[in-house]
Amino acid sequence: MASIAVLLEGKLDHGKLHQSLEKLGGRHEILRTTFQRRTGMRFPFQVVREQLVFSWEERRLDGISSAEQQSAINGCLSDPVQLDPENGPVLGARLLTFGESHAVLILSCSALCVDDQSLSVLLHDLAALYAGEELPNDVIQYADYSEWQSELLSAGDDQALAAENFWSGYDQVPPLRIPFEGKAS
Repeated sequence: MASIAVLLEGKLDHGKLHQSLEKLGGRHEILRTTFQRRTGMRFPFQVVREQLVFSWEERRLDGISSAEQQSAINGCLSDPVQLDPENGPVLGARLLTFGESHAVLILSCSALCVDDQSLSVLLHDLAALYAGEELPNDVIQYADYSEWQSELLSAGDDQALAAENFWSGYDQVPPLRIPFEGKAS
């Protein structure tokens, strides 16, 4: 599961935010994608739905102390929305409001669909959609990227062979450090 929490300041239009999330799903196929398993199949296959189905939850946290508000936010981050990569939803949104001009939006998505970079792109697009901006229509979907990579590798030209030779020497991914990873004390 990948999650991101964003502080929203100013008067928030809840309906517009909800609509912006729906538009985000129309823009990014991966948010409408489930991973189906069938008897006899070793691996699940992707099914891209026509409409985004996402989990939406709103909580008002007015009238409680700052410590209780922070505890509620931490609780939401440590107990993420239940997502179902096989049947959906793969995207969950929680909106925690603190009065008229402060809110925290927590977006959670199946790790099969996004990583931290993808969440950053989704957040950027969501902000633009909420602001009413027109976004370019030339979004590269994962299926298109995957097909392009497959075509490159099967081309058999000098570049494809050089790439194949380069990557064939790697049997496994080397250990990676997580950004801002600290040492356990």
